[in-house]
Amino acid sequence: MIKCFVIDDEQAAINVLIKFIERTADLKLVGSTTNPVRGISLIQKEEPDVVFLDIQMDGIEVLKRIHTISKVVFCTAYSEFAVQSYDLDVIDYLMKPITFPRFSRAIQRVTDTIYSRPSFSEEIVPNDYMFIKSGQRDIMIRIDLDDIDFVESLNHYVAFHTGNKKLWPI
Repeated sequence: MIKCFVIDDEQAAINVLIKFIERTADLKLVGSTTNPVRGISLIQKEEPDVVFLDIQMDGIEVLKRIHTISKVVFCTAYSEFAVQSYDLDVIDYLMKPITFPRFSRAIQRVTDTIYSRPSFSEEIVPNDYMFIKSGQRDIMIRIDLDDIDFVESLNHYVAFHTGNKKLWPI
């Protein structure tokens, strides 16, 4: 389970990220705030794996205080900080308004980093898992490829059989 924390000065932006976190299996929200000073304190207490941080609200200063505790994904409506963010060793840079597919790609990068999977500059090794969208609520489910017994074709859809489960992506 990847523990997540959100810091943004706009509650609406926090709400979007919370919704995306709740829709994604293996993610757990451990806190959120609109106050960066309070956020630093809560991050030191909760020790989340990843922080979604608005760069516009002193994000770089917050990053300097938490970089040894958590990985960071910057979230902003401004593209001018993108290059600088990579110099600061952030995992990803999400442009607002954030879409769920883009959020999912960022989570893939977070997962690869946390579980020490190689970066693009290293030898490319295929993932040993995948995410599928399942059910009417668009919940993302992680499936370990080794757990798949077989895949069943059903017209334009497939069902993944893992042990006693049958997962139906839509």
